[in-house]
Amino acid sequence: MTIERMVIGVVWIVIVCSLKWLVPKNKRREAALILFADQVFTWSISLILVEIGWNENPVREFVKAGSTNFSFNYGLYPTICVFYCLYYPEQGSWVRKFVHSLVFAGIYTLFIVLVSTYTELIHPLHMRWYFHFTMAFLLFYVVYRYYRWFFRGRMILSAGEHP
Repeated sequence: MTIERMVIGVVWIVIVCSLKWLVPKNKRREAALILFADQVFTWSISLILVEIGWNENPVREFVKAGSTNFSFNYGLYPTICVFYCLYYPEQGSWVRKFVHSLVFAGIYTLFIVLVSTYTELIHPLHMRWYFHFTMAFLLFYVVYRYYRWFFRGRMILSAGEHP
């Protein structure tokens, strides 16, 4: 088994375990929406980046089906976004919110840099770490805003107000 296959296996173990044990039971519906919304973005962006030649994925799960990495774009990155959204400090100051976004975008970027340096899973051809960081920073916030918009009525009711 190659290091790439081991990384993919570990990624799936992390995805399943973290979603199972770190998402509160009363937030699973929200987590599913966030996961699906982020999958739309990450999968689409990844396809575009590969097609225009900015990214390359030499080792991937479905070689004949597509030229992107399924586990990262459809599993890991959306899972990171789930925790970004669920633990976003809504009542915090703008500094706390900004630091929260920096930390999660930094985790995303650090993972990409490590994987692209030590494995053949990702080769950013014309992209630098700051592009990934900026993309994650913006994407997480866009998905967060969508999540808040989608569940706005439920959040009001859960705060004790009646319709």
